[in-house]
Amino acid sequence: MSTFSEQFGDDVMGELTMFDRMVFKGHLSAFFPKGAFKAFLDKQGVLLKGFKDFVQRATADIAKHAETVAERAPRKNERTSHGTRASSILGDCRSGAADKARCLG
Repeated sequence: MSTFSEQFGDDVMGELTMFDRMVFKGHLSAFFPKGAFKAFLDKQGVLLKGFKDFVQRATADIAKHAETVAERAPRKNERTSHGTRASSILGDCRSGAADKARCLG
């Protein structure tokens, strides 16, 4: 079986290589000094009782920015339903079940 890059190499503009996950054993709190999170919120002007609203606004801002970047990109932008696994889309591409534009987008 050929790899995706071998099969569609002429149409691929670049590749990202990275870990798909990392496993941490122990407590992540060791990465942050005591009081660091509270100091971050203080610097942002966020009270602890306003944390939920702060996170929801930040999430919306990040999502809006991602959509803007995707719209400007010279490729198709496809929104999938929640729970759609990338591996299922990649499997369709490898088997030929999906159209070429979807696989290269």
